[in-house]
Amino acid sequence: MESGSDGREAGGARGRSDYFESVVEARLRAVRDAAVPPPGLAGRVLDGARRRRRARLAATSAAVAVASAAAGAAVVAAEAGPAPDAVGPGPALSRVLPDGALFRAMAVGADGGVLGLEVGRDGEPRRGVWYAPPGAAAPRHLADVPAADVPYVWTMAESRAAHAWPEGTSIACLPAGADGGPAYRLGRGWSGRDRFYGGGDDLVWDSGATITAVVGCTGAVRTFPVKGTLAAFGAPYAYVRSGAVMQRLDVRSGQVTRLRLPSAREPDGGFAASASVLAWADGGTLTIRAGGAAPVVLRGLPHAGDPSYDVRLSVDGDRRVVYSAVHPDGAAGRSLVYDLASRRRTVLPGEALGTDGRIIWRDGDLYRTS
Repeated sequence: MESGSDGREAGGARGRSDYFESVVEARLRAVRDAAVPPPGLAGRVLDGARRRRRARLAATSAAVAVASAAAGAAVVAAEAGPAPDAVGPGPALSRVLPDGALFRAMAVGADGGVLGLEVGRDGEPRRGVWYAPPGAAAPRHLADVPAADVPYVWTMAESRAAHAWPEGTSIACLPAGADGGPAYRLGRGWSGRDRFYGGGDDLVWDSGATITAVVGCTGAVRTFPVKGTLAAFGAPYAYVRSGAVMQRLDVRSGQVTRLRLPSAREPDGGFAASASVLAWADGGTLTIRAGGAAPVVLRGLPHAGDPSYDVRLSVDGDRRVVYSAVHPDGAAGRSLVYDLASRRRTVLPGEALGTDGRIIWRDGDLYRTS
């Protein structure tokens, strides 16, 4: 492991063999100098590439079924109906901003704070970054993204020490507790195309030849020469996939352990993880590995096989896994929450996000917390 402070700069793009990722990057860079991004650009470009990947879904369903049976996985049909104890009622957070626009949650902290982006009633992203502290009834304005960078704001991250969002090929970072002000620039080596993560006190990103972690916005940058693609983060573990091997990197010590995956192919719905749980969605199924237990495979997922919906996975510590299928405009979607202890599941009428100790989900003009 190497330490240093030179990671707080914008990074260059990292080349990948994935054709669709290259198309996304090229199209985003083509509008980089526009004063106002064309309407719908973020949804059309970013979600279009993900939909192409998910076009493989029908062709892989049978292979996933065979692999699950061979591995002795427990197969659960997710359409068995909602279970009221999988997600309980909780406090409400208003999505309506002072000017009538809406708040769209993009990251949830372990303390219950919610970071997100201002969007119009039509779902079109705007410049405002907003944050709702734990227990708040409404979010407050945190920062504005430069107009030319609005198409890049497709992901965000929360840690105990920082709020983070993308601006071009940099990661903008504000210390937790900051009331606005200029953001630090992180992300040396980050391509702008890969998700970055927050958890514990750390922000973590894939910087090409290494995995990079930093405490807050100003801590020493630690780099780890682990080859592969950063697929998920569950503090303190970064999950780095290399073919059919998932490497679990402890960003505190640099220690690496390895897990065998059923396939070397990238799952069309991606990965999510906590310190003890790894989940991935592929071929219309959700597979969950928790500790040393046999994998659980869920079927009948919301909007499975529908290329007009984008899939995002998240994990609530060692308790629940969230599969969320949302239309690119954010106006329509459904989510499935699976409780690992009770094996119960709840289908929610909107997008949902999980993190250590809690889940939030959209209910009209509110977010609710469990």
